[in-house]
Amino acid sequence: MDGIRYHPNWPGLTGRAGHILHSAGGLAAVTRVLAHEVHVLRELDNAGGLTAFSHAVGAFAPPPLIAVHFGEWRTAGQLAAAHDSAAVHALTVYSSIRLNLAEFSKRLLATSENYRRAEANIVAALARRVRPDDNVWVRAADLPTLPPAAGLFEIARQRPYPESADAYDSHVIADWLRQLQSFGAARAHYDMSRAWRAVGEAAQRLGDVLFQQAVDIYGSWQDAASPLAQHKLRRIEGTAQALSGSAWTLSPLARYTAEAIEETLSDARPGGSLMWSSSTRQARLTAAFDQLNSRYREIIDAYPWSIPFDLPFGTVPPPRIAPAADAPRNSPPVPGAGAGPAPFAAPAVIGGEIPRSWAYDYADNGWLGDTDSGGSNLVG
Repeated sequence: MDGIRYHPNWPGLTGRAGHILHSAGGLAAVTRVLAHEVHVLRELDNAGGLTAFSHAVGAFAPPPLIAVHFGEWRTAGQLAAAHDSAAVHALTVYSSIRLNLAEFSKRLLATSENYRRAEANIVAALARRVRPDDNVWVRAADLPTLPPAAGLFEIARQRPYPESADAYDSHVIADWLRQLQSFGAARAHYDMSRAWRAVGEAAQRLGDVLFQQAVDIYGSWQDAASPLAQHKLRRIEGTAQALSGSAWTLSPLARYTAEAIEETLSDARPGGSLMWSSSTRQARLTAAFDQLNSRYREIIDAYPWSIPFDLPFGTVPPPRIAPAADAPRNSPPVPGAGAGPAPFAAPAVIGGEIPRSWAYDYADNGWLGDTDSGGSNLVG
């Protein structure tokens, strides 16, 4: 999958014919670690993580709320659109990783339970002094397969519009900047920068944990199905590391946005100064606005083009993206404006139409290959 670097030394990606290893205690220890990681990801978000800070700067919000943290002119709207789509897609991948981990852990428990049942049946047969037959493998009921999902969530980047203060009345510019000041826009972007950093740290740490769990799985379970499970866990780890990279890119961009707004408000003083003449005030507003637009365009150009994902059990539905804002008031027409980008095609979704609470009823199809629809009778 483009954009994802898969761990080159992942254990257990191939199996040995006829070789079986199973340690119930080893697999139980892995599932406990994975359950803890699912809890950590959930608590990080609930404690004021990506969701909370995205709302703080207007992500998933109606255009008027987004505007107060970026501005109401066209270049500001382009930056807001890039920020909003990045936050929406990152949150989708973040939530999907958590739910894929829960699904993986559930299947690992089912595998160990299948072995426990088989071993119990073998012991019972031997106690009766009979040869165990093929019916020792009494598996849990097979449930529908969850389709995998892989692709790129594209960030809404547009070619920055070359606008300047000459197109606007100085009173309009002052109103826009006062709005950024009164709504604490710079502080909100600093918060968003910290949220991106927290996501980057959490996803990177998770990737390291998953590699260690792959090593532990390899030491506790080997059969014809274990390589399928290892490939799936490797995909989750690769997605986590890719999300970490995206978050580490987006964190400084949010900080640059905050710094640009702070410097502009300091230079322009949109509330005015008793010691400034009208011409001085207008000149400072014009220069500060042009400088802010220049910084905004640099930040837009630095945004990543997409956030990649490769998940064996699908993704959650993306949060609702706010509809695009109309052209801001007093904005000049955009030369050559045409049709917008093609509508986003959602990938496979865990559970279909499900509540926004992320409370899912998972299916369990064992460790079938991602393209295997024939009900392969693999051990485990």
